[in-house]
Amino acid sequence: MPIAKVKVQSLTLRHQIVTRIRQAILDGSLQPGERVVERTLAAVFGASVTAVREAVIQLEAEGLIAKRSNTATNITSLTHAEIAQTFAVRFTLEKMAVAEASQHATAAQVRELKDLHERAVEAAGSRDPQLYVQRDFAWHQAVWSASGNEVLAATLRRLVLPLFGFSVIQVVSQKNFDLLEDALSHKAILRAIARQDGAAAVAAFEKGIRSWTTHVREQPARRRKEKECLVASR
Repeated sequence: MPIAKVKVQSLTLRHQIVTRIRQAILDGSLQPGERVVERTLAAVFGASVTAVREAVIQLEAEGLIAKRSNTATNITSLTHAEIAQTFAVRFTLEKMAVAEASQHATAAQVRELKDLHERAVEAAGSRDPQLYVQRDFAWHQAVWSASGNEVLAATLRRLVLPLFGFSVIQVVSQKNFDLLEDALSHKAILRAIARQDGAAAVAAFEKGIRSWTTHVREQPARRRKEKECLVASR
């Protein structure tokens, strides 16, 4: 399992293991469908199998890991139909979060959003898709938190995080995807939230999500075409 070996401290053992696995999913080290072996993870983290099992239970509750009775435990893998259904729910809930953030974000939260956006743009400019996805997800989480509705924020975290893991492999890492364009598209949302313009924030969000959805839908066709070209060139 391609996660750098590191000894974690016992006081926050489960939290640290959960955080490391989340990061591994976001940076593509752990890919959708990959098997999760608790003993292997215990060796990687220098922790007990019990601590790892507790972390896996939490990640299962978050929707990142799928564990079924008498079968292997795997990183959640979404079919294209499931991705489309998840996007439909995300669209409705995140639009609500953006509108609420426009009304409730504090000055400190707006500053945090600006800082996180700058970090995402920096990662995009350096053409680092894994780092960009991590920073982009942090930005989205900050928007959800700024809504002031923790139930909404928690629901979006559970719903959207597996999509970000998928996006590293299926979309963002593709050579035709413009990281910088995607990062800069968030600027309109940020500006609207800062001036408490809910209608403009929602409109900017809708425009961005439509563009993203188009990229997701086009990927299977692009991969088939690339495969056909590769075969033809042999």
